[in-house]
Formats: sequence, C-alpha cells, structure tokens
Amino acid sequence: MNDGLTLEDFEPLIGQPFRMAYPGHAEALTLTAARVAATVPPSGMRQGFLLTFAGESRDVLLGQHSYRLENDALGMLEIFLVPIDRLPDGNFAYEAVFG
Repeated sequence: MNDGLTLEDFEPLIGQPFRMAYPGHAEALTLTAARVAATVPPSGMRQGFLLTFAGESRDVLLGQHSYRLENDALGMLEIFLVPIDRLPDGNFAYEAVFG
C-alpha cells in the first residue's frame, strides 16, 4: 500500500491532516516534518526518510502500531507510528520511518 512513496510525496503535505480511526477513538494527526534519514543506505537501496506527526489528543496516547491514515492527496495509507514525545501543548508526537 505504501510501496514507492518518497520524501517528495510528503514534503508538500506538511501542515495537512492525516485522519485515523480505530474502535473507540478517532483523531487527525498533522504532518509537522518530513526529513531525510541520517543513515546512508547501502548501494542500490533508496534513501530512508522520517515523518513526524502531532496528534490532537492530550488524553489518548496511540501505542506503537500500524494505523490506517487517510489524507486528501495520498488517500488511504497504512503507517507504522511510534510515540516519541509530549508536545508543549500537551498533545503527543509520533514518528514514522520509511526506508
């Protein structure tokens, strides 16, 4: 479902919502950063990249898991998210690594 996605697919979407829902909870995660991974890939492999999202819930911490996220430009994606921080506003930040 995510094969072939690149950093360039996500860079113009910074600031846009990615909607997710699972039983008992729904929220929009805002893409806040898209950057190249620090490691250099082996020859013949594509460069990895990282996405950072800001959640909108102060009460629900999404666990490390694959979630279906929907974005107007990219449609439905399945992305593995890892919680990485609590933001100054009290919401949670999440990261996805592609590579």
